[in-house]
Amino acid sequence: MGIIKRQAIRTTALSFLGTAFGSVGRMIMPFFFSTAQIGLLNMLDSISGSFYSLFHMGYGLLLKRMFPHYRDEDKGHHGFLALGIMISLVGIILALSSYFLLEDWVLNSKSDPDGLLVAFSFLIPPLIFFRILGANTDGYVKMLYNTVIGTFFESFLMKLLMLIGAILAATYVIDFEQYIYLYIIAFLLPGIAIVTYAFLNAKKIVLPNRDLWVKRKEVSTYLLFGILGGASTSIVLYVDQIMLNNMVSLSAVGIYSIMFFATNLISIPSRNLRKISSVFVAEAWKENDLKEIEKIYKKSASNLLVVGMYLFFIGWWILPPALEFLPEYKEGLYVFFFLGIGRVVDLASGINSDIIESGPKYKYNTYLNLVFALLVFFTNLIFIPWIGLVGAGMASCISLVVINLIRWYFLKRNFGLGLYTPQFAKGILFSIILIAISTFVVIPVSHIWQIPIYFVVGSLFFVVSVYKLKLSSEVVDILDKLLIRIKLK
Repeated sequence: MGIIKRQAIRTTALSFLGTAFGSVGRMIMPFFFSTAQIGLLNMLDSISGSFYSLFHMGYGLLLKRMFPHYRDEDKGHHGFLALGIMISLVGIILALSSYFLLEDWVLNSKSDPDGLLVAFSFLIPPLIFFRILGANTDGYVKMLYNTVIGTFFESFLMKLLMLIGAILAATYVIDFEQYIYLYIIAFLLPGIAIVTYAFLNAKKIVLPNRDLWVKRKEVSTYLLFGILGGASTSIVLYVDQIMLNNMVSLSAVGIYSIMFFATNLISIPSRNLRKISSVFVAEAWKENDLKEIEKIYKKSASNLLVVGMYLFFIGWWILPPALEFLPEYKEGLYVFFFLGIGRVVDLASGINSDIIESGPKYKYNTYLNLVFALLVFFTNLIFIPWIGLVGAGMASCISLVVINLIRWYFLKRNFGLGLYTPQFAKGILFSIILIAISTFVVIPVSHIWQIPIYFVVGSLFFVVSVYKLKLSSEVVDILDKLLIRIKLK
């Protein structure tokens, strides 16, 4: 078994377990933490995450583009570890300086009578410090063919610690303040561990190779595009929660974060498909095989639409009775709706960004991500003051629809890559029917029974419909094999 295969199996297993731990932890939090307390936890993550994304200084992109040419263990890889530390320290100085300049605006909340965010704001600077340093060092370690260490600490151990903390808080072993410190330790641990690992396992540590200064124009270009990519990521991932806190309340952030997490589960099946498909797309670009790229493009869109629509349909049907047990979250019902529709549209657009990123016009992917970030910022600026909490969900939905239309047009105009087929059109029509069913059909039983009934009935209806309408050839093939195995066909 090769090193890549071993690493892939281990990282996949750790990521899967981490996702499971994280999901359980998130689902039980609303039952024993207030919306403001959950809002505080997410604001600590969002504020530190936004400054980390803005100021990691593009080192990750520099590694991908240049490290393979300087790989030499006996020569300390020509100082790339030291270079990463230097770049990280510059980013940390800029990030902390910017944070302290913007602190009053960032921490401002219109409805935080207990001053929770201000009281725990002293935890944000160390989070920024170790998230930048840890992420850049993890990028370096990954280039040494070790993807397991970072995944273990960030995707597995961090989520496990958070789950353990949530269980301890739920059983009143620890209080909320103690949970916060455990939560922060879980965030800090990956950075500390990865930096320690990198230095302990370095055969030789040297200063950056002079050749890198000779190629400073090339280095600067990669760093610049990395910074732009980080800026767009920061806005897309975190600006909605920061603006909600600033314009509405910390409690609104708590409600929004739970709905955001729930709809984020819709995107999970796409991650592995994107990873696998992007490899084949990259190979097809080498041969300029546009027919193969279009084939992958169309299949990814059809398959992801089917999977995404199922998860949204079931979630949207089950959510109203589920919220009867969490009445303070009912305000987030249509946040889920708009965020979920946005996720489905994104899935239905296939691997458009991956095709652009691996193609000859790869720089446009960065430009389009910046357009997406600006869309997110300005739509939130318009809709949050107007509609409040639901406005943030609507802003995300509109931004996802618009950017995917732009990406579709870009691929059609520049490479002639089509997306829509009769099968895809049937999928869209079926999706509209599903939304109508899950919105208007109510089975008159108690709320606790509605949840399993909706799940079973909805799943059976969806599977039978997809099979009969042949909305996805891959799904139909899987069902055929299953029917043969259980001897129903």
